[in-house]
Amino acid sequence: MKKLLIIPFLLFLIFSCDKNDVIDNLDYNIIGEWNWIGTDGGMAFHIHETPESTGKSIQIKLTNDYEFTLTENDNVILNCTYDLSLKKSIYTGELEKFIKLSENYQNKNIVVNGIVAFISNDTLTIADNSYDGIGSGFLRKK
Repeated sequence: MKKLLIIPFLLFLIFSCDKNDVIDNLDYNIIGEWNWIGTDGGMAFHIHETPESTGKSIQIKLTNDYEFTLTENDNVILNCTYDLSLKKSIYTGELEKFIKLSENYQNKNIVVNGIVAFISNDTLTIADNSYDGIGSGFLRKK
């Protein structure tokens, strides 16, 4: 008798999960190749990096297979996978899209893990979601 009660309970749990907790379908706006246009922020907003100030041409590529590639001056620096989820943003207080790479990558010039926002169809920002943090802007490659 107990086994008969467990099956309906398990089915109820499976079908009652809220799909809004995790992004299980890809946001196709993020797919493509993006040119880094700048990084700003930090304590007292002291960081202002651009391709011109660093001498670095940086691109990121995101595929619909959740593959992430970072290229610097035409050299592949990082090739890994990424995940999109929802995380509470310190900027809005709401759940926002959050990108996280499978590899631990840190570079003072760009932010690649963080809250994702679209300023337009061609402009993407990734902010590290921390107070006195930094954010990077990217322009869709044509």
